[in-house]
Amino acid sequence: MLSFFHRIPYYMLFLQLMLQSWHRNSNTRISFVNAFGIHSNCNKHHCSNRQQASTAFSFSHLKSSITENPASNILLPTTKNETKQYPQNFEADIKSFFQNECNITLEPLPSNHFLLQSIQNMTHGTLYQLISHNPDNNTHILPYIHLLPTPSSLQEMIHPQTSHTLTTLQQRYKHTIPSIIHLHQDLWYSHSTIIKSRLKAKCGIASQQKRIYARQTTVKRITLQQSQEFLNKHHLWSSTKAKFNYGLFTKDEKEKLVAVATFSPRRHITRHTHPKYRSHELIRYCTCTNTILVGGITKLLAAFVKDVAPDDIMTCIDRDWGTGFDNWYSIGFENVDVMPPVCMVVDIEREGVRRYLVGANLHQDLEDGSTKGGRVGIGTEALSSISTCTTATQVKDVLYTQYKMVPVYDAGVERLALLISGSKLAKHAVKKRESLKLPPPPVVPFVDMEEDEDESKETGVVPLSPSTIRRQRQMTIKEIWSTSIPQYVQGYYSDNEGVTLLLEEAAANLLEE
Repeated sequence: MLSFFHRIPYYMLFLQLMLQSWHRNSNTRISFVNAFGIHSNCNKHHCSNRQQASTAFSFSHLKSSITENPASNILLPTTKNETKQYPQNFEADIKSFFQNECNITLEPLPSNHFLLQSIQNMTHGTLYQLISHNPDNNTHILPYIHLLPTPSSLQEMIHPQTSHTLTTLQQRYKHTIPSIIHLHQDLWYSHSTIIKSRLKAKCGIASQQKRIYARQTTVKRITLQQSQEFLNKHHLWSSTKAKFNYGLFTKDEKEKLVAVATFSPRRHITRHTHPKYRSHELIRYCTCTNTILVGGITKLLAAFVKDVAPDDIMTCIDRDWGTGFDNWYSIGFENVDVMPPVCMVVDIEREGVRRYLVGANLHQDLEDGSTKGGRVGIGTEALSSISTCTTATQVKDVLYTQYKMVPVYDAGVERLALLISGSKLAKHAVKKRESLKLPPPPVVPFVDMEEDEDESKETGVVPLSPSTIRRQRQMTIKEIWSTSIPQYVQGYYSDNEGVTLLLEEAAANLLEE
């Protein structure tokens, strides 16, 4: 048998082979680091190129060092009490995903593009157009991608209204500009499976998506626990409490749960003199990742309408992923309001954990960054520190200097409403209304037309008896919604003065649709 000293050359050969493959395989790097406690000890004076940098390491079993390899940009392990930094190769990872999994390349929009000209006074991420190289995907309209890297300082912070403005402009010119997806770095790394699945669906990569038709599924009421487990796994907003929970199951022997929709309790709302609109909210809807479910939401809505007989259904959609024009309008939903951007913060000391300032199920004291059981707040200490601030700039400075938290902003949410009466879903509510002895469902009321709405001005056709004919039109859903009692809130609010300052800054002087 070989002695220890005779084995040394073999050990060194093995180590050399591992280090040579270091820069080619991130999984190898991480596992090797975890196993041997290696940390980077290279700098620009000792390492002249990428390959040299990837092999300049020293062993340190007694100390777990927090360093990031400056050459390969790979995160190395860290101890609990030291600063963590998540990967910074965000743009490269996005391009690699589209190239390798979608056969799509990204090209920056030209600087003279209308959208970029419109936000030239705002700090923004990089706006890309997607170029497909799939021969069978030439007819699919690809979205624009707005990459939003997490700022490492306040100077790198994206303007609070950039994403909101871009989406509003896209909606205004939706027939000439494709939808825009605002992709945040922290969400890309924390919810990569969900995001990749949604991007493939948006780009029409059907070959990597399992297609299921609603007729191949059955609707069942499910428990709150079932819906929460499913939503926490497949929905970017995770789960929240709901009164009514529905699931779609495949008809095969597996009976796999492939989609979930949750609804709120009933609210009685007065809408245009009708005293008791039976109003519900569609709180969450999503399908399994890597699954295209054709007709799924319609089937779930029909089941809910059949069981509950609502007069209208409200919902909110995330404008970071487009607008209601993309899918929801075809079901019968209509836009009634657009909420302003909401401010959140990213904890750059804890691997880019997103923390929330407002919202339901907010937990303030989860020091480990866990989101189990709800959304993570910024903590009671940080809330107390910003409560005495007098300007939004001061709030951001306190959050960054004391807690290493940087603000990020979404594109807002779009509120949609669906009036059951007159829609395709109305027939499903007939039996339930009869069993509950409810009056006929409210219909869309008529109102007098204003002079500037007179069709004769556009057509040149003058009514036969303009003095005797009362010209009327049906109210729009937005008009019905805006006259409702009680009113929905028009923005976000908080009891904390510092949070309020950030919310007001994001909502000030927004571009209107």
